[in-house]
Amino acid sequence: MRNKLAMVAAASVPLILSATGAFGGEAQFRTPSTDRAQQTQTLLSRAAHAVNAAAPRTRAEHVSNLWLFPTADEDTVFAQYTVTTDHSSQNAGASEEHFELLRIKGDRIVEQHDLIHAGDDAALRAKRSASVHTRRTS
Repeated sequence: MRNKLAMVAAASVPLILSATGAFGGEAQFRTPSTDRAQQTQTLLSRAAHAVNAAAPRTRAEHVSNLWLFPTADEDTVFAQYTVTTDHSSQNAGASEEHFELLRIKGDRIVEQHDLIHAGDDAALRAKRSASVHTRRTS
């Protein structure tokens, strides 16, 4: 019995370490259980906030299952997440998977490359650029 409890506890530790942002107003996200991920927690946390702020296009959409992977660049991460439409919307239950390379500056995304829909990448950059331009003129 004790061996089973020890095995369950040992298996739970990596899961606990990989789930971050679980408190208060912090953005929910997961990371791999690596030294690099631990060293870049500040960047990963800022990236999580940026993804949660930028990804939903309407109030009926929300980000879930957000995984962030650090890269060798100090301001770049891989992000994998799902944007889901809430049940109250006319597109209820629709979800879209994202796998992107993000460059973060401060608390916002300054460069975004869609790795699933490479053809949509130019449109995504144009949309992001227009959004940033609109915020600056407001």
